[in-house]
Amino acid sequence: MVQIDRPLSEVLVDFASPFFPLGWRQGPASSVQWILDFAAVIWDAATAGASTEDIVAQIGEDAHVPAEVEAMIGALVRRKQLLFASDNRFLSVTTPAATASATAATAPVVV
Repeated sequence: MVQIDRPLSEVLVDFASPFFPLGWRQGPASSVQWILDFAAVIWDAATAGASTEDIVAQIGEDAHVPAEVEAMIGALVRRKQLLFASDNRFLSVTTPAATASATAATAPVVV
């Protein structure tokens, strides 16, 4: 389990870190920032109790959700539930659905 007394920024890096080496086409710096932004949105949605299906459905209202992005959402939701369940802090001040839609629409392509 994760220690809640750690800064949330550190927890986010731990939460998203398995996705850093994916190798997005847009380069290492932008890929890590995109992954952190996306992970923050999924963190907030999962903290609010949204399932993978809920998140994909909300994003799908505004944008097509590629299979790779849907798989990443599922993995992050499971990771939150299994490893970070005791940390119920929220990361962003925007609504998860609006941010997730915008983030999914600009998702880089996996190489």
